Amino acid sequence: MDHLLLSLFATLLLTSRADEITFGQNYYFTWGFNRATVLDQGKEVQLLRDQYSVYFFSCHYMDLSMQAYIRAYRSGFASVHDYGSGFFQMRMKVPNKKSKGVLRTFYLTSKPVNQEAAYHDELDFEFMGNNSMPYTLSTNVITNGVAGREQQFQLWFDPTADFHTYAILWNQHQIVFFVDDTPIRVFKSYSHSGVNYHNFCFD
Repeated sequence: MDHLLLSLFATLLLTSRADEITFGQNYYFTWGFNRATVLDQGKEVQLLRDQYSVYFFSCHYMDLSMQAYIRAYRSGFASVHDYGSGFFQMRMKVPNKKSKGVLRTFYLTSKPVNQEAAYHDELDFEFMGNNSMPYTLSTNVITNGVAGREQQFQLWFDPTADFHTYAILWNQHQIVFFVDDTPIRVFKSYSHSGVNYHNFCFD
């Protein structure tokens, strides 16, 4: 995972703190661009409702916000730049309507090796579709297309009642998943033992 491309698929947002940075400078639509509109001088993105979209989703961070009507992956966008490390966060309020079968995701993904999507790396938060408390938050680490590192957490709050912050810290030493500034999962690098951190080796 030398470089990650931040992917935003109808459910996530990474933003710049600089007021003058617009959506088009940092992001591009990966699909469903005809179901999306950039508003407020590039500081807000609305993923539009159509006959296939049934759930309302909204998230915001600083002065950039996103609103979306979604069903599965009806639209999405990704970062223009690649990142070798960093702290990535979003504020999100999960839909309070029945959402069984719908995943809201916030994740970092690598560019496919030789355009082979099966061999990508990924770090993600997934909100499992649910109709009531408790709500399940899943975290996952995928390396070279291999999953099997999923951990699920029962949230200690109602994510449909208010906005909460979800973040991923990724550097040469560790990967940490946060919810509202509380670390919920930590992965350490074992490169000092000869393990390539690109391939990850977690305890």
